[in-house]
Amino acid sequence: MESVLPDVLRAQPAQNLCIVDTERSLTYGELEKQSRLFSVRLAKEGIEKKERVGLYLANGWRYVVAFYGILRLGAIPVPIDMRLTSREAGFIISNSGCRALVFTGDAPAFLDRVNPVRFNVPALE
Repeated sequence: MESVLPDVLRAQPAQNLCIVDTERSLTYGELEKQSRLFSVRLAKEGIEKKERVGLYLANGWRYVVAFYGILRLGAIPVPIDMRLTSREAGFIISNSGCRALVFTGDAPAFLDRVNPVRFNVPALE
């Protein structure tokens, strides 16, 4: 599972800053812990290796944690640009075979037309 993470991340001292965001900063150790916890959450929801998981998140620390959490599980992250129209984003979700969608806030409008497992992640800390 962990062999998916780039060696450069694991090689860094855990206390060194990895992500600096306007909302929050994370060290390499915190990224490792948060991504591990997120991968466990995905697994508990039934997401398995090689399944696709959509990422409908703004660039920032939550995106990085979710991205690496998906990789740790052996699943495939599918980035979805938040600037796409609802129709375009719904098309990507439907046609990429996403089993789940990670988002924050209210559910995106296009979820009415697709049916992945939903992960609202504002609680990621």
